[in-house]
Amino acid sequence: TATDAYNNIIAGMANQFGLALVDINAKLKEAAESGITVDGVVFTTEFVSGNTFSLDGIHLTGKGSAMAANFFIDAINSTYNSQLKPVNPGLYPGIYYYR
Repeated sequence: TATDAYNNIIAGMANQFGLALVDINAKLKEAAESGITVDGVVFTTEFVSGNTFSLDGIHLTGKGSAMAANFFIDAINSTYNSQLKPVNPGLYPGIYYYR
């Protein structure tokens, strides 16, 4: 409930001032439900193998941060008619493990 309330305030302010906005909470829910593919890298919220979260289960991996950066880049480009280039998540570290 608190997260939704804060996100509504943030969205309202962004809308009021014409600012770019990314609902990261919604994106992480999407990753949890169906996964998100960016440049061939699949992101889920699966612990260790999901590419999104680090081993503490809270912070994003390098790959996860690149995924999030692309959402912000898309929002900035769309809102301000800019042409920032997306980043390739495959170039950033994730969690390496052996099965």
